[in-house]
Amino acid sequence: MIEREQSRLFNLKMRIIKYLIDNRLEFSHKFTIEDLRDNKNLFLREVDFSYLDKSDWFENHEKFYICNEIIKDDYESIKEKYIQKQDYEGLKKELFEAYEQIQLASKQKGYKRLNEILSTQVDNAFNLWKMTLVEYPEYYMENSGMYPSNKEFFNHIHMIEELCKLLSQPQSYSKLGDINLNQKMQFVVFTNRWGHDDHYEIARSYDGWIFYGMYQTADITNCEKDGSGALVDALEHDSINYPKDLSFAFEHLWEEADKKEMSTNELSSYISDLADWISITEKAKPKFLADMGIM
Repeated sequence: MIEREQSRLFNLKMRIIKYLIDNRLEFSHKFTIEDLRDNKNLFLREVDFSYLDKSDWFENHEKFYICNEIIKDDYESIKEKYIQKQDYEGLKKELFEAYEQIQLASKQKGYKRLNEILSTQVDNAFNLWKMTLVEYPEYYMENSGMYPSNKEFFNHIHMIEELCKLLSQPQSYSKLGDINLNQKMQFVVFTNRWGHDDHYEIARSYDGWIFYGMYQTADITNCEKDGSGALVDALEHDSINYPKDLSFAFEHLWEEADKKEMSTNELSSYISDLADWISITEKAKPKFLADMGIM
């Protein structure tokens, strides 16, 4: 079974190896954090650095990273095929033509024919991947339980389909949700206890939320993705009623903000909607409950 951290690390390893080869750099090249984070041909995300630090594939020297010798064999085995690209255009043309036949067989429910064509393209697809090191989304590895460095990875119609897509467009990387990380946003909720709005701030971190409330925590993640921790503690401290699905909403908003290039303004708008939802729920609480000191 391949977990997200493992699949992501595989892609990072290949991305870094590809960068070394493309730029004719020595295997022992020192990558500064700024290079890894800001170079458009690398674009590592903040969570990626935590993966690198836990991996034995890369060495953290505080101001820079270098590849560990244990992945040098990977580097050497990939380098020759990647540089030579022998008959690349011919192999690519063959793959695309075969995929058209696969699509036709699938449409006609000719699954025997489909598998026959697919089996002829496994070696071809594997070689094309080694020539290009195109980056499959992590879930392909997690679902298949294999990496593209395993030839059998390509023995599936979805892998061939994705490879054709990847070979049809320029390879580019994105920081995705990192564009909205650590940006303070207003989080205003009404409280019956005090009879007015409470003004908080919240920011999304790479593994949860930072809630600037009672304790003004400024530099640690004090909430889980679902808001449990400081945010929920603050609501309960002031006996604020909140929707039972609030945690579900916070977690899914975090995921959406992480997997796409969501601007801070857009994320802030959604955060305001959640705060309004809490305020509406709190205002709907019968007044006698507070008057009697029940809640």
